[in-house]
Amino acid sequence: MSTFHTYQEIDIASLDSEGSVVGIGNFDGVHQGHLALINAVVKKSLETGLNASILTFDPHPLRFFKGARGPLQLYSSQDRESLLAQLGIQVVLTQQFDLSFGSLSPQAFVEEVLVKSLRAAHVVVGYDFAFGAQRAGTHQDLLRLSQDHGFHVEVIEAQRSIGEGEDRPFSSTWIRELVSSGEVERAAEALGRPYHVRGDVIRGLQRGRSLGFPTANLHLSSELCPAPGVYGGWLDWGSGPQKSVISIGNNPTFNDAHIPDNHQRWSVEVHVLQPDFPREVELYGRGVTLWFSGRLREMIRFSNIEQLIEQITQDCQHARMSLKTAPSFFVSER
Repeated sequence: MSTFHTYQEIDIASLDSEGSVVGIGNFDGVHQGHLALINAVVKKSLETGLNASILTFDPHPLRFFKGARGPLQLYSSQDRESLLAQLGIQVVLTQQFDLSFGSLSPQAFVEEVLVKSLRAAHVVVGYDFAFGAQRAGTHQDLLRLSQDHGFHVEVIEAQRSIGEGEDRPFSSTWIRELVSSGEVERAAEALGRPYHVRGDVIRGLQRGRSLGFPTANLHLSSELCPAPGVYGGWLDWGSGPQKSVISIGNNPTFNDAHIPDNHQRWSVEVHVLQPDFPREVELYGRGVTLWFSGRLREMIRFSNIEQLIEQITQDCQHARMSLKTAPSFFVSER
């Protein structure tokens, strides 16, 4: 897959077809709603022999304009590009969103980005698509400009989650709400895969080791962490996903937690279940990926250490029973 980060750097000679089928969107999470659009791009690409291409943005436009008040990202641009490649996309333009790009008029966006750089022959957009400075361009504007420049437009309707009395469109905003409230199982249904974060293993307070449950303390590079609680999941440091119990919070029993000095609000500690974890492995300093399967319980303040140890033992037993073998795509995402 070819990747670019500004539309000006696209080398036409590097594109191995006479044009592109271009899907446009933020694609944060590459969730079930996005899949209909991505699949439409790939399908049209196979029918026409044109490049299956995606135009997306980094940072998220709302993050650029609103700063810290903008949405936290579900996935990094690298994770997003990796998933798009797995889904059959051949060219990804992760456009650096800055004031210059955000100031392009709708007509300039079409002429400079879609026509001149990506050589769009077929453009696929979502039901809520708008483009150009101040989102002034509408579906009607895109259709009009497509006639002027000789490309086709396809609009994908909202993909809805229907079940358990709920009927709403899949959206990154909704998935952020689910993750932030600890509803990682429902988030996985909307994503089409378990939610994951990435980070580095750092030294903590060594308290888990003294309790008989050594943990890896994580300094997260991912922006969005699930709510405090205890979860089942998988930790991968390069040897494949290993069944784990995950604690997120501030260690209320001890009123003390090791929280890295970054955007992280909570301590994230991972206990890898035996016999999955080889004792000789040194994890400090390693980059890891952590997937969430489900929430086991809320964070609880215990009156003594004995009660805490008893509960952790139960958490580990529960996790062993509930965690299934990690799907093979977990490994291929790395």
